[in-house]
Amino acid sequence: MAISRFQQGSGSFDLSVFFQWLNAHKSGTFLENMTLTNSTTSHTNDTITITDTDSTIEIMANQGNHVPVLNYTAGSFNMEYGTQAASGATAYLVGALLCSKGLIIQYNGSYLTYNNINSYGIAVTVDNNEKLAFIANHSLIPAADETITSWSTGATGSTTSAQRTCRPNFQASSTSLALITAQGNDDNLYLPYAYAAISTQLNQEGMYAVVIDGKQYISNGVWYIKDGD
Repeated sequence: MAISRFQQGSGSFDLSVFFQWLNAHKSGTFLENMTLTNSTTSHTNDTITITDTDSTIEIMANQGNHVPVLNYTAGSFNMEYGTQAASGATAYLVGALLCSKGLIIQYNGSYLTYNNINSYGIAVTVDNNEKLAFIANHSLIPAADETITSWSTGATGSTTSAQRTCRPNFQASSTSLALITAQGNDDNLYLPYAYAAISTQLNQEGMYAVVIDGKQYISNGVWYIKDGD
C-alpha cells in the first residue's frame, strides 16, 4: 500500500484531527481490524485508544500534568511511557507515518529551558501473532537530550518491558537492520515487521519513507517498520 504521512503544523494537544486521519487511512493496514476510539475520559488529555482482542494502546499528548503519552496493557502486563516527573513539561503530537504494518509518531515539546524538542519515540506495530505491540524511546518526553539511545518494547504475552540500547551509525555506506524482539514467556515472540538500525544511510533522526531492496519502510532513523511481507 501507499505510505501515508500526517502533519499537524507545529503540533497540538487536540488529537481529534489525528484520529480522523487514522480512520481515513486505516484501510489495508494493521489498524483495519482494530477498534479505534477518541475520548477525554481516560486521562486528563485527549486520548486515542487502539484495541484488539488481547491488548490496548492509548496514545496521548501531555499538557504538563504528568500524563503519559503512551499506555500499553495486555493481560496483567502494563507499561506507561513518557510520564514527565517534573511539573510543566509538555509533549504535543506533530506528525506520523503509517504503513500496512506500523505507525510511527512524532512529538514536539518543551521543558524548562529546552524548547521545541523533537522526539520520534513511539511506534505501534503487530507481533508475530498479529497482536498489538509497541516500541518506545526509553527517555522521558520531552527531555534535554531527545535522541533515541535506548528504548523499550512490549507485545501480547510480554511479562516485562524489554529495554534495548542501540544507536545506529548514521551516514553509513549501507543500511544494516536487526529484527526487534519482545520479552515474554514465549521465546518465539518477536515483531516481524520492526527492525532496529545498526547502521543507516540516513543523516539523522527524522520521519522517513524509504525503499531497501525493493521493500518500502517507514523509519524515524532508528527503527524501521516494513510495509508488509
